[in-house]
Amino acid sequence: MSKKSNKKDQQKSLWYICDKCGIKIIHNQLSSHSENTCSIFGICENVFTTKHINCSVLPQEIDLKDAPIIYLERFIFIPETICKHCDLKMNGYVLIEIDEKKYVKKSWTISDNHLDMIYTNSNEINEEQKEESIVRISKFNSSIKIARQIVLKHNENVQETIDIERLIRGKLKNTVVHTSNIIVINFLNKKFKFYIDTIKEKEEDDIADKLSKMNLNESGFFFIQSDTIITISSLYKSEQAESKQQKIYTLDRVGGLDEIINDIKTIMEIALNPINQMSLSKISRGALIYGLSGCGKTLLSEAICESFVAHKIHIESWKIFSKFYGESENNLRKLFDEANQIYPTPCIILIDELSNICPKNDSSDVVKKVSSLLVSLIDGLHTKRNGSKTFIIATTNNLDNIDPAIRRSGRLDYEIEIPVPNTQMREAILKKLLKNFEISSFDIQAIAKFTHGFVGADLENLISKSKKITNGYVHLTQQDILSNLSSVKPSAMRELLVEKPNVKWSDIGGMKDLKLKLKQIVEWPLQHPETFSRLGIKAPRGLLMFGPPGCSKTMIAKALASESNLNFISIKGSDLFSMWVGESEKAVRDLFIKARQLAPCIIFFDEIDAIGGERESGSSVKERVLAQILTELDGINVLKDVIIIAATNRPDLIDSALMRPGRLDRIVYVQLPDADTREEIFNIKLKNIPIAKDVDIKKLVEKTKGYSGAEIEAVCKEAALKALEDSFDIDEITMNYFDKALTIVTPRTSSELLELYRDYERKK
Repeated sequence: MSKKSNKKDQQKSLWYICDKCGIKIIHNQLSSHSENTCSIFGICENVFTTKHINCSVLPQEIDLKDAPIIYLERFIFIPETICKHCDLKMNGYVLIEIDEKKYVKKSWTISDNHLDMIYTNSNEINEEQKEESIVRISKFNSSIKIARQIVLKHNENVQETIDIERLIRGKLKNTVVHTSNIIVINFLNKKFKFYIDTIKEKEEDDIADKLSKMNLNESGFFFIQSDTIITISSLYKSEQAESKQQKIYTLDRVGGLDEIINDIKTIMEIALNPINQMSLSKISRGALIYGLSGCGKTLLSEAICESFVAHKIHIESWKIFSKFYGESENNLRKLFDEANQIYPTPCIILIDELSNICPKNDSSDVVKKVSSLLVSLIDGLHTKRNGSKTFIIATTNNLDNIDPAIRRSGRLDYEIEIPVPNTQMREAILKKLLKNFEISSFDIQAIAKFTHGFVGADLENLISKSKKITNGYVHLTQQDILSNLSSVKPSAMRELLVEKPNVKWSDIGGMKDLKLKLKQIVEWPLQHPETFSRLGIKAPRGLLMFGPPGCSKTMIAKALASESNLNFISIKGSDLFSMWVGESEKAVRDLFIKARQLAPCIIFFDEIDAIGGERESGSSVKERVLAQILTELDGINVLKDVIIIAATNRPDLIDSALMRPGRLDRIVYVQLPDADTREEIFNIKLKNIPIAKDVDIKKLVEKTKGYSGAEIEAVCKEAALKALEDSFDIDEITMNYFDKALTIVTPRTSSELLELYRDYERKK
């Protein structure tokens, strides 16, 4: 080891050059750098090699100590003589290599009082350093590209927030990154480590610039501008999510929506294909898909997007809205800028739950600004450059809650409803869900028939709950599926009290002729539609049952629904009337919309005279409700497989317009039970009551002439209560208790009311 003799200045006493290896070292490293085993640490060929950088505390002499932490992280503080020997300029780019990682910082000169130490506040360098790490510092001379988009991924199961994204944007803005870098930020006393997944270069508009860069080596260094798109996702879920998306979001998993798929694909092909677009005056670039939750809106939109070779951009409300002023609009604008920057690559923008971003009635200033900006951005897609290959698909389950401005022509031109699946659609969905099983072992038509109101998600849930593990294999039978029907509530029935009645014809005594007539009116058209079509006749639209109170009119309607396997919606006047103007009519409209979705379905209006009574002059709520019902019965929207059954005690009070053919065109008189019917009712009611041998049902039938079915049931209950009055240990009910009950429960149907019914039946 020899000391350089031609050095006269202060450096002469600070730096030494090893004669054997030519590395410049400082005086306090002489002992560790021997001639026999030269170390690599020092300066050689303008590269300073060290084993440690101080990332914990900065020297007090640094003038930037009061600067923001994010700003300080962009610098590396290097002693003056090291800068001189390595040709490092003040505020110039410096390359820091740690093992295989490369970081670019700006240099800041400090005095030689800290000659053996390099300083920085960089969390990334501190994270990369290990005890055996070797750090190389040199002047940065590589080429730099402008980043159009950078995708970051993290390896922890944390939910990204606007605050984290804001910190990352502030940290990376106007910095140079390498594809090997990690990005570390501290948020809420927790450290988040992000990896660079991909960086896309910003295309140059100047052809000369493109040609000049074609022969440059791929350096991997990119400059992050303020308009660079920064995307964050989860690293450990990325491969799984990607494979899952490729597996799930395919058109071969969508069942029962073939016509809708063809319509949407036709619209999108025109928008995404530039051929012959110049001949078209204006191209529609938006579609709004709406329907109940779980009906397949997301599956359909994602699957259609996968069928096109196009870039996808997802817009969700939680990614847009921020508590910081102007940040929400900025987040939305950047997503649309991404679509503009990838031109001429086709782009599909998916907006999930549009009603959350553009609600109809929201006084929030932020929501109004975002809604207005979205309308403006959609209008901007029609420009020649930015909109020639872009299409928007928005979804919502609440069409009425969307700002009307975004629904007008020229924006989301197409509004496509995903309906509640009918029997044929459910059958197609079930075939998709059961394709991994032996389909021949299932009666899919029967399963589809018993799943009224089920949407795709409900059917999938039903199949999932019905699976069993047997000897390590998944086992599924049709009986398992049918037995789990009660455990899955159909989504289409959650907003209304829709019943699956458990009343059988056998629960209703007598009235055989009436039962047959009702079957002809309701069951036959549904079970044999081809016969009605062949004969050129239409099924009855509605049925009115009138008769004395307690004659089982409601039970008959429930039994009809149960025996016919129909959904049953029971409506009373209180369910429709509201004190708010327009709400009552809306309730009627929503009722019939839901009934169409649940078809085949029975709407049962109990005490129809309270709703559809005779109209008088004026515009009361009752009259407006009746007018809306009449409109729904034979209006533009056809009631297919929806049957109206009404019951009343006062048919004379019902408006005549409701009774004309095509509305309630079948009228049935439910009379007081005759002797045979009363006997059957007694047999049904007494089969679960222990009666003594002296109880003569024939005598009870004679004594209950003029009684309704409800009054006969009351006699049986009253007899049992009278027996309990004598003793709680009684084993059977004797005839004398029935005699006492008959003195308490008496027939209440007046002769005048019976005469009214007979007159109405003669006139109908």
